[in-house]
Amino acid sequence: MVDEDIGTAQEDIVAVLVVARVHIVTANGKERTVYATEVSRSGLSCISVSPPGIGTRITATVHLLGSESLPPVEAWVIGVRVDPESAERSGFEAVFVNPGDAWTTLLAQALPAAARNKSLLVRRRPFPVPQRRASPRVPTRMPANVQLGGWLSMAVVLNLSMGGALVTLDPSSGVELPDLGAPVELSLPGLPGGPGQLRLSGRIAWRVAQQGRIQIGVQFDPLDEDTTAHLDELIQIVLIDGPAEAR
Repeated sequence: MVDEDIGTAQEDIVAVLVVARVHIVTANGKERTVYATEVSRSGLSCISVSPPGIGTRITATVHLLGSESLPPVEAWVIGVRVDPESAERSGFEAVFVNPGDAWTTLLAQALPAAARNKSLLVRRRPFPVPQRRASPRVPTRMPANVQLGGWLSMAVVLNLSMGGALVTLDPSSGVELPDLGAPVELSLPGLPGGPGQLRLSGRIAWRVAQQGRIQIGVQFDPLDEDTTAHLDELIQIVLIDGPAEAR
């Protein structure tokens, strides 16, 4: 875990109950999958490190755990929360728009199964410390490739956010300590059934060499909409499934 690598002794235990997986589509056709902590006849509350803006109209397909997916329903985003210290507390609330009697009946039938099949996400993370971040980070052990100047190195991503990543480089690659501000490209595993690797370009925000290894802090360049949705969904998977061990 991240705390083992940066020497943080204190830990916080995070627990999140997830009741549904929700596929959302915005008015401009952009799609993503998020996880809901609460679903009711009036609306839902979802985890998202890159939530849609207040007033955004979405089409939501709700898949309550332990039941079939409900028909798509329109909703308005009425609240957004971004907590730089906790990805689990970042997300949005939305209210359903005229779901109709048939839809609410299906929801009422599915809710008991969802209550029995709630997925409890429990993991440890470093105890929160003050930090100046625009987006929350999540710990991981995700394998990656790093292109740094003329060097190509295998790497392990130790934490990930919509704005950047903490990466440990493979000492056997022969890569040298990079300059601050140097361009870097990070290739992450693709989503299941997705188009392939997620490639993110950025700059070296900080770097350190210790005990024969190099760690770099990468600040991502501005993301386009497709990359934003892809990265957000990848972080959702890390949140639900827990840190992925490097292979």
